[in-house]
Amino acid sequence: MDERRSFFRVDGEVSFDFKSVDTLTVEDSSPDSLFSEMPGTGLFNDFRVIDAESSQLLHQISEKDRQISDYLSSINRKVDLLARQLVNLQQGKQPSSTRQINLSEGGLAFNADKPLYKGSFIGLRLVFASNYVAVAVFAKIIRCEASKNGHQIAAKFHNMTESQRQIISKQIMQAQLANRRKATEE
Repeated sequence: MDERRSFFRVDGEVSFDFKSVDTLTVEDSSPDSLFSEMPGTGLFNDFRVIDAESSQLLHQISEKDRQISDYLSSINRKVDLLARQLVNLQQGKQPSSTRQINLSEGGLAFNADKPLYKGSFIGLRLVFASNYVAVAVFAKIIRCEASKNGHQIAAKFHNMTESQRQIISKQIMQAQLANRRKATEE
């Protein structure tokens, strides 16, 4: 199990849903298709991509005209607030649950009520509460052990895209920075 320590790991609470899937689904489908009932998170992720793409342009505008830059930043915050509200409204209608997980770029560990068999696949959706970024991925179960809280599951991400990996990596980095700030304050 040395591979599970080759990535930075963080503990955190996320909105978390998963569904057991077969190998055919993993090979022929997108994990997003399993969670289509919550389209707002995809919209929010699209907003984040647009923000990243336009940040350099906003910086250039800021160098030429600070007022226009401030105005554009204000509009961006408004759109961000609307997107957050949309996600909040949709989450209120959905049966997703918040769970404590241990996350790395390679996979995650979590507790489940029922066992999941080693070698089986799941589709999962993580919505990070700190910034409402969502990611849907497939994972392969690598360990399932009985525990006092049900079953401790370890899963390795399967066929992740670069975009999915970057989302998870960014969340891990943000959690590590928050942990460092908290430790410094204490």
